[in-house]
Amino acid sequence: MIFLPAAVPLLVLLLVVFLVVLVVLVELRVLSYAYRKIGIRPRYVFLIMLLTLLGSGVNIPLYQIPAGRMLAPHTKWLYGVPYAVPEAMSAATCSFPDIAGAVNTVIQTLQAGIPIARSEALCATTMKAINAYSKTAYREQPALFLEFHGTQAGVEEQAKLVQDIAHENGGMDFEWTTKAEDRNRLWTARHQAYFACLQLRPGSRAVSTDVCVPISRLTECIVETSKDISRASMPIPLFGHVGDGNFHCEILILPGDETELAEARAFNERVVNRALAMEGTCTGEHGIGFGKMRSLRKELGEAVELMQSLKRAIDPENLMNPGKVVALSD
Repeated sequence: MIFLPAAVPLLVLLLVVFLVVLVVLVELRVLSYAYRKIGIRPRYVFLIMLLTLLGSGVNIPLYQIPAGRMLAPHTKWLYGVPYAVPEAMSAATCSFPDIAGAVNTVIQTLQAGIPIARSEALCATTMKAINAYSKTAYREQPALFLEFHGTQAGVEEQAKLVQDIAHENGGMDFEWTTKAEDRNRLWTARHQAYFACLQLRPGSRAVSTDVCVPISRLTECIVETSKDISRASMPIPLFGHVGDGNFHCEILILPGDETELAEARAFNERVVNRALAMEGTCTGEHGIGFGKMRSLRKELGEAVELMQSLKRAIDPENLMNPGKVVALSD
């Protein structure tokens, strides 16, 4: 039997540490050269490299990148990767007498070829929740939240064109702004919609569902879903990214109430069946998980068996995401 000196483990550890430090130094050298090459001032280079290596987002001040170098004037960095920043941005809101007018406005905007960066439709119930939660004063009617990117003249022209389309669809109180604080306030209210909706029924929990349909069928799908919502026994806010045909329903049920849970499941199935009948998909954003496995089979049929075969080949022990998306046995 060969006995190794007690110092060997320590030597191995030191060797590993040395190799790690060497790799980091080489990486720093490469990054330093790259950043200096595009004109970043030396005093910022080390901080930028450190944040990049730690995986933190970093924005390089635009004035640190000389004009005429590799990057455009309107460029920022995220995780060490440059991305374009629009010269100008504007946000707009508009209320409608019904949800169809809001959705049709977005569809007609897209059909007219007007660039639109973000478009969100929200039902009257959602707007009521947002006002109460975010202390805003929007009309408690169906609404659109919009955002435009481009040149200063471009975003102004886009907003005015969409305003005309909205007016033709019954739009009211069309307001738009280029101020960053106003845009942030608008999108903060939208991003908090989920939590706002929970307050419509204190103590409730949301059963979330979403579907996606072709733009040409979106208005029909949302209108039919809204009629379905009007017959429900609990609040069901509806909102979504209508620019890509996707919308969400938050079914607010009381925990432990099996009757309400059954009603929520039945509502979800009707929403999915409606979307599939309109050549859509059972989920546009939330995913399949285990709640829509049956819906996936309705949508894809025998293709699910191919997915199961691939999973058996790659994950025979069913260790990765077990019981979700596809099951190894029906």
